[in-house]
Amino acid sequence: MKAAVYQGNRIFAIQEIPIPQINASQVLVKVKYCAICGTDVHTVMYDVLLPDSIIGHEYCGVIVEVGSKVTQWKIGDRVIG
Repeated sequence: MKAAVYQGNRIFAIQEIPIPQINASQVLVKVKYCAICGTDVHTVMYDVLLPDSIIGHEYCGVIVEVGSKVTQWKIGDRVIG
């Protein structure tokens, strides 16, 4: 999957990273659209992230995997964050 990965020194790059493995209390979301918000801009401008941090928390997508302890969500639910 693609992700915006902070490189350090006010630089980030779009990189291919492995799809995360979820635990029993998590869901996996296939992101359809995403954006960088003002918080992300400020963290890059002021170099407050550690290198290899993944930025961008404005997204919408569909749940594609549900952990065994998750009861309020199901595969196919649309979500935003």
